[in-house]
Amino acid sequence: FKGEDFLDIVEKTSYAASKDDLKPALTGVYLNVEIEKITAVATDGHKLVKYEKKITNPNKIEQSIIIPSKFFNIIKNTISKKDDVVININTDQILTKQKEFVFISRIIKEKFPDFNSVIPEDNKLKGKLKAKDFLSCVKRIAIFSNRTTKQIVTTFNTDGVVVSAEDIETSASGKEHFMCDFEGEEITTSYNAKYLQEVIQHINEEEIEVYLNTPLTAAVLKPTKEKESEKLLTLLMPLRLNT
Repeated sequence: FKGEDFLDIVEKTSYAASKDDLKPALTGVYLNVEIEKITAVATDGHKLVKYEKKITNPNKIEQSIIIPSKFFNIIKNTISKKDDVVININTDQILTKQKEFVFISRIIKEKFPDFNSVIPEDNKLKGKLKAKDFLSCVKRIAIFSNRTTKQIVTTFNTDGVVVSAEDIETSASGKEHFMCDFEGEEITTSYNAKYLQEVIQHINEEEIEVYLNTPLTAAVLKPTKEKESEKLLTLLMPLRLNT
């Protein structure tokens, strides 16, 4: 791997892994190495990230493994973008080497869930947003959300999106209208503000697209522009709307 490519995989996926040790498979990042492509997936049940990248696989070996996200979080601070990273995988361990730095980790020997089956393919409602500005909007409104649920409500229509939050316990509420391009019928959905912020931050692009279907089905978020060699998709589960 180029160091920069390896860091892309770490940065775009490891944040979405679960911290619940009772679900060991979800505490890691699933890597599926193919001849010309690597697919990295992480999920905690609330959000899911799928990142595909074209690679050079000189040994022509295909393999699927789950690597602890803690391992990625440790090595990301030592990996240089400029130098290549050599990765060796056996049945129980993964070894990464870059110059004099060598890191070894166990592999999580669990079955990763069938992530493709939960990714919606019929989300016809589409919004296009300026990521940095929308992130700032979500942060402002999140201040008024309930401390436990962190619930914010988004209403998309052809006039843009209204982001709102209300905490009945403290009688606090906030609402903001945000301009965006939207195609389709009006839809109101609800999300955990913290998770939504994490997703937008880690897509890390100037503009994002949000694909919706119903208030109770997952939202799919993608960067509007991507390199030809990569493909990023993030799924965010909704909260049930308070009535």
